[in-house]
Parts: sequence; structure tokens; C-alpha cells
Amino acid sequence: MTTTTSGTAAHADHLAHLAHALEHWGHLLPSQGPMTTFVHHNTLHGLQHEPFERAVAEGQRLLGGRAYEPVAHGRARYRAGRITDPDLDEVFASRPELGPAEVLGTAGGHTISDAEIRKLHLVYGATAVPPEVLRYAMTAGGAGHRIAADVSESARARLLSRSQRELAESLDRIGSGWTLADWFGALLGLDATAAVLGEISANLAADPPTSTGPPLARALRSLGIPAERQDAYLAAVDGHCADLPEARRDPERIRRLWLAAETRTVRGLARRHFGVPGTVDALEAHCTRDLEGHAIGALWQACLAAFDLTDPYGPTDPESLTERDPDAVPERVAERIADIGRFGGPAVRLPRDLRSAVRDGASAALDRMRDRAASDLGAGAEPALREAAYAAWFVLADTDADGLSRQGADALYDLARPPLRPESDQTTGASGRSLQALADEVRAADPRHRLAGHLQTVAGDQLDRVGRDRTHAELVHALVGADIVERVNGYLIRRCAAFLDLGQAAWRMPDRTVGFFAAWRRAAAHDHALDLEGLDGWREELAVLPEDPEQAVIAMLTRLGVAEEDWGSYAGRVLTGLPGWAGMMNWRGTHGEFPRQLAQPTDLSQYLAVRLFVESLMVTVVTRSTWGVEPADLVGHLRAHPHELWLRAEAVAGGLPQFLAASVRELAARGETDAGWTLLADQVWSHQQQGEGSAGRFRAHDHGWRLFRLAQLQGWSAADVRALPATVRDRLLDLLDDFPESDHGPVWLAAFERHYREEILGALAANRGRGRWRDRLERPKAQVVFCIDEREE
Repeated sequence: MTTTTSGTAAHADHLAHLAHALEHWGHLLPSQGPMTTFVHHNTLHGLQHEPFERAVAEGQRLLGGRAYEPVAHGRARYRAGRITDPDLDEVFASRPELGPAEVLGTAGGHTISDAEIRKLHLVYGATAVPPEVLRYAMTAGGAGHRIAADVSESARARLLSRSQRELAESLDRIGSGWTLADWFGALLGLDATAAVLGEISANLAADPPTSTGPPLARALRSLGIPAERQDAYLAAVDGHCADLPEARRDPERIRRLWLAAETRTVRGLARRHFGVPGTVDALEAHCTRDLEGHAIGALWQACLAAFDLTDPYGPTDPESLTERDPDAVPERVAERIADIGRFGGPAVRLPRDLRSAVRDGASAALDRMRDRAASDLGAGAEPALREAAYAAWFVLADTDADGLSRQGADALYDLARPPLRPESDQTTGASGRSLQALADEVRAADPRHRLAGHLQTVAGDQLDRVGRDRTHAELVHALVGADIVERVNGYLIRRCAAFLDLGQAAWRMPDRTVGFFAAWRRAAAHDHALDLEGLDGWREELAVLPEDPEQAVIAMLTRLGVAEEDWGSYAGRVLTGLPGWAGMMNWRGTHGEFPRQLAQPTDLSQYLAVRLFVESLMVTVVTRSTWGVEPADLVGHLRAHPHELWLRAEAVAGGLPQFLAASVRELAARGETDAGWTLLADQVWSHQQQGEGSAGRFRAHDHGWRLFRLAQLQGWSAADVRALPATVRDRLLDLLDDFPESDHGPVWLAAFERHYREEILGALAANRGRGRWRDRLERPKAQVVFCIDEREE
């Protein structure tokens, strides 16, 4: 008796919970009943208790759709003068959520405020662009050598003026502490000095030496170094070469070798980047003649250098300083993708010092293992020691001039992980770093490690809301492309119309007196629509479905794995798939006195029961055929297969080029294993990060580009950007992140309304007492003002 009473109470609680949730959603659905007179419908009527902007945001979240016009419309009105600076300033000042005014720092002699950055972002935009858009902008669109067209005249003049002064100062430093290699390094963000020293070292190591270099005077003349600067220039050369082994023994020879190597290096750089000889006079003439190109090129490099990035689309390879074709980036990316497939994963590019440390570390570990095996014959037969030795050999064999191959990186991780790391507390090699420390540094540069972090974010975005305010049908649509909601809509529109008909339809649902849910169940027995949808076994499912619509809804929510506390939000998401018809069903249910409702009852729970039944059947067919799981287990399955989750979502969203999207479809069709999805994810990640050239968290198409946009809009020069403290630089981008374009709509709307309001009120004030009003003997009895909708007609 106790159990029965407890079960009955729990069941009643479930029904009450569902009824409360449906009542809440009923307020948000359209409230129109049968058409008697025409009146407009406020789609936010259920949110009218909220402030306008909050209601709009909530309506967009709950009901879908776009709340505001695209930001391009606001910017066009600003350019046309229909929105002005005073309009924007007043709107910003009226928004307390922006907080008190903040001074970020100074740049170019001017104070930077948060309000200024926010307004620039609103009016002009400083958002990240996809890598392929950046590539086009830099290689074909002129963005790397021309000031953006929307930069104000004052900012343009400020940028050019400061750049001209900086150009003169930088040229004056050649022969006064700088060499030409230093000048190119500062301008292009390329380590030309290291390249020259590397060539000298290679020459010195050759036996016999390959070159002694030209006479000093001729070499200096070939670089265009004025006579009065030559002694100081050679002093700068000596400073760079001081650590070379031959510098003290034969400084004259070292100078000749430097000038020979520098001449080759700067000639190549000057030709590729400027199309001129590599002499001081030619470079000065070119940069002065094309000051805008010089200013923007230097600014772009400074913005990249602010984040330790190199130019992904420049004509010079930043590692080797050899020529590369910027237009060949897609080909290089395709080669890298092919290499990933050939070698089982992405290689890990490492800086020179880390490569040396890894090689030394593996070699030292191998030496220790040899010593142990020599001193203890039994240790040599231990499986762990032999596996560690194999791992160390792989590390040594797979470390090349660029870094570690995939096999080498995985071997290093194995070598640094117990039990293969028999002496984990020891440092390894000349670097003094442990194997674990080296492995951690390599892992930070590993594309797979960065991809793993991205996959966690994707899983959260795609899966965390499923079963709460994202339906399984919506998830399936995002991953497979099957629009189940639209298919259910097509099915339900006909059934709702047939039931709610007031005498106009040629066909009406039979047995309407028993209610929508029961009438639909009876009609479904003779209806082959679900058979045509491919829903095998639906009749058996219908036979065991509870006859009470509320119990049927609870049963299906439970089957989908929806927690009881999320019934309301999940049911609401299902209802908004077809809000008009759902609203009409709700209107009938809440107007019990309506004659047809008395004779042919229905309500929101009956509609939801039918919709959930059909939708869950369609979802189940897809989840079983695609993943072999039930809908309730889908989220858990996808969390365990993040690579597949990401690739399917990217392919459906159109975020992949055709050849990679085709690969996703092929894997899906074959029912590929995790290894196949992981390898393809490596290739897609490599494509999406194309040419970024950084193992850190910064990206040229994101951080570099946004700073570049802000700098132009502010009129900052390359030196201004280089002088920005990292804290100010990061705060600038944080401001942009905190005020994304998705938040610009309310500001543009408020500013547009203010401008219109000021114009109207200004016109009324200016015309007060003029015209016929001036001579009117008595006041009119009334003045009528209409809202502009159908009522004034």
C-alpha cells in the first residue's frame, strides 16, 4: 500500500510538473485563435514583462530568428548621416553595463580609452577573418600595402606622417649600430642576421672554406653604404660576429664573409619584397616613393610581431629566408595534408633549441639505459627497458631539421611516461631539462594537443545543451544534415489543419470528438504517411504508447533521456519547431468555452504528444543507422568520439573545402573507426590553421588581423604598435571580445531611433507657432496620432 501510494504521488508530481511547464510555454507561443478580425501579432507578447532588449534576446534564444538588422545596415546609415556621433555617444553613455570609463594607455602620443575602441569596432568592425580570407586580402586584395578604404582622413594622415619619420630614423641607423640585415629584420620580422651568421658558420666549417669574401671596400659599395658610415658599419658587423671562433684570429676574413653573405641575403629580400636592388639608396627611394605601401607593410609586420607571429603569406619563408610563392599556400597545405595521411599524423615543428634539447635528452636517456644494461645483465631483458630504448631510438631517428615526426613525437611521450621512464627524476642532456619537461614543451607545440583543446570546446558547444534546450533532432540536423524538424512539420501541418478546420477543408480528421491525440491515433492506423517516411516498426511503438497524452509525453521524454528538471525547456524547444500551429492548439485548450473546443477538444499536451512521437521515431532511425545507439545514448557516444563529432558538424555547416567534406562523407559511409576519424581530423585541423606558423595561442587571421585593423583606424604606426605593452595589447582585444558584433544591434537601433526622434522633435520645435497655428483663434478640439499599423486604416 505504501509503495502504491508513493508511486501514485510521484506520478501526480510528474503530471503537475509537465502541466506547469506547458502552461509557461503557452504564454510564449502565438495566442491567436480562429480568425474573426485581423490584428497584428506581437511575437514577443509572452515576454512583454521584460525590458525590451532582454525580451528580444530571450525571444531569439527561445524562438529562433534574427532579432536585429545586420550590422552593415547600421554602418551604412552612419556613413549616410542618418546616425551621427552624438547619437552613438548618447547611446553608449546610457548603457551602465559597459561600466565606468577606462583609460587603457597611450599610443602615438594619444590616450586610448575603452569607449573609443568600442566605438571604432561598432562603426568599422575589427573582427577576425577566416585564414583563406586573410590569404586573399594579403596576396590579391592589397591589404598588405594599402590603407583600408574606411580609415578616416585624420587617421590616414597621422599614420603616414609618423611612418615617414620612422622610415628616416631607421635608415639613419644603418651604419650607426645597424647593418642592412638588421634593417630588414626590423621591417619584415625576419631574422636576417641569424641567416647571415648561419651562412658564415657553414663556410667556416667547410674544409677547405668555400669562400673568403670580396674586398671590403667593394662589398660595402655593393650594399650602397656611404663612405662616411663605412667604419661604423664594420663595427656593427664586428658586434654581430664577436662570438664566431675566427673573429679574433682573422677579423678581416670574418668581415668579408659577413658582407658576402649579407649581400646575397638582402638582395633576395629586396627583390622579393620591393622589386629593387638591395642597396641603401634603392631601398630609401622605393620606400619614400611608396610611403603608403611601406607604412602598411611595416604596420602588418609589427602587429604580427606583437604576438610572436611570422607573416604566413609573405614571399619569404621565415625559417630558411628562401623564396616562396604566396599564391602557393593552398598547394603547400595540400602537401602537408598528404604528409599527415602518409605518416599517420601531423609532425611537430620545433624551434632549434628545443630540437637540440630533445635530441640530447633522448641520447642521454639511451646512454643511461646502456650503462644499466651493461652493469646488470638481467635488466637488459626487462620489457620496460627494451621498450624505452626503442622509444629513444625512434626519437633520435625522427628528429629532423624541422622538428619531430608524428612517430618521433609519440615515442618521446612514451619515453617520458612511466613505466618507460625508469629514472624520471634525472635531468637529460646539456639542457638540464627532464624528459617530462621536454615532452611537455613538445606537446604544447603539437597540433594534436591544440586540436584536443578545440575538440573539448566543440563538444561543449554541441552537446552540453542537448536534452535541455537543444533537442536530439537539432543535434542530428547539425551532424548528419537530416532536417527532422522540417519533416515533422510537414507531417503535422496537415494533421493540425485537418483537426482544427472550421468548415473550409475538403478533408477533415475523423473522430474529432474524442480529441486530437485520440483521433490522430485512430486515423494513423489507416495512414501510410509514416510508412513512406521509412519509420519501420512505428505501429508497434504506437500500440504501446500510453493513451493519456500527458503520460505519453512523459514516456517519450524519459525514453529520450531527458532529465525531469529539463522537461520544460526541452518540450518548449520541440514546440517552437512549429509555433503557429502549437499556439492554435494552446488557444483552443485555454478557451474551453469555444464551441468547437467543447465538441472537439484539444490542448498543448495533445499536440506535443503527437509531435514527440513522430520526432522521436525519426531521430531513432537516424541514430540507430548512423551510430548504432538509441537517442538517449547519443550524447555519451559522441563525447567518446570527439573527432567524428567535430568533422560531421564542420561538414554539415559548410566549413570544409569540397575535398575534405567528401572525405568526411566517405568515412561516414564506411562506418570508419576512431583511427580514421582522428587522422582526418588532423588533416582538417592542418587546413584550418594553414600558414599560421605559431605553436602558441595567437593566430594571424585573428589576433594579428584585429590589431592591424585597430591600428589603422587609430592611425598608429609600426613603432606605435611595437611600443604597446602586452597588457594594453591584450586589453584591446579583450574589449573587442566583450563587445562582439552580435551585441551591436541594440546600439545601432537605439542610435537610429534617437536620431529620428531628435529630427521629429527638432522640426516640431522649429515650427512651433508658425503657419496656420499662428493665426488660429481657438485650439482644436483634438489632435489624433495613429500607430502605423493596420488599425489606422
